[in-house]
Amino acid sequence: RDYIDTYDPQYGAFPESERADLLSNNYPGNTLISDQRTQYQATLLGLNWQLRDKAFSIAIRTRTASNYRTGKGWYSDRFENVNGLPPTLERSLVHRYQRLHEISVGYAESFQFLTNLTSRLDNFVIGIAPKLVLGGSYLNADWSNFYENNEGAIRHIESFSYDASGDFGAATTSYSNGISLDAANTQFGSDNYFDLNGYGAGLDVGITYLLTLGNDLSAVRPGQQPTQKSLRLSFSMTDIGLISYNTDEISYSSNLDTSSVSSVPSTFADTYFTGAKGQYIT
Repeated sequence: RDYIDTYDPQYGAFPESERADLLSNNYPGNTLISDQRTQYQATLLGLNWQLRDKAFSIAIRTRTASNYRTGKGWYSDRFENVNGLPPTLERSLVHRYQRLHEISVGYAESFQFLTNLTSRLDNFVIGIAPKLVLGGSYLNADWSNFYENNEGAIRHIESFSYDASGDFGAATTSYSNGISLDAANTQFGSDNYFDLNGYGAGLDVGITYLLTLGNDLSAVRPGQQPTQKSLRLSFSMTDIGLISYNTDEISYSSNLDTSSVSSVPSTFADTYFTGAKGQYIT
């Protein structure tokens, strides 16, 4: 539930005795950046009906996805040698969050032209589902931030980009204007789950090849006999489309910057980065 709940500073804190376990579990081997993903999807309404060689459907879905990447240097000051690069202390922090609501209309039909090209008991079915996409909360924050140790000479290399809309945009604007973190995070209310902050369109397409086996004749008698023995091969492309955000939109960016420093940060994080809403701006 971390990607649903608002950030609580007390949640995710860990004692110093667990730091070694955190590093071994999230950064095995020479891994410098952990990559975590969480997501959920719910179908609010689904209807379908089928004719002899055609099928139609209507669906309303909501889904949320959160992807966050945390550099090992937030929990350790050890420089690592990876892939022949100079010893590196990685303190990058990336968080991508998106909530979408979709209304899709699907259509599938047996494609007789391809089916008639073969003499086997098979069937080609092509489906297409255009959809209206309604955007909810959105965040794309990318802080590339690392140190290189070249024989004692330490370079700090960083760049930053931050794009947000909806709850994230409103909370970031409040925090940037001097509002406390707790007050800014009140923007993430449970009553604005279905607030719309952008609009777009998408498309799902797919093709299925059905080859029946033995005495199964369902491929040539659709609707008269259920499929019993068959081989199915499917190919699909989903979530083709675009979306434009227009509510509480905010955007920051800075170019790549390289500087020489005498030391690296001496303080470490004592909480997990969990991708909770409002945690990144801390």
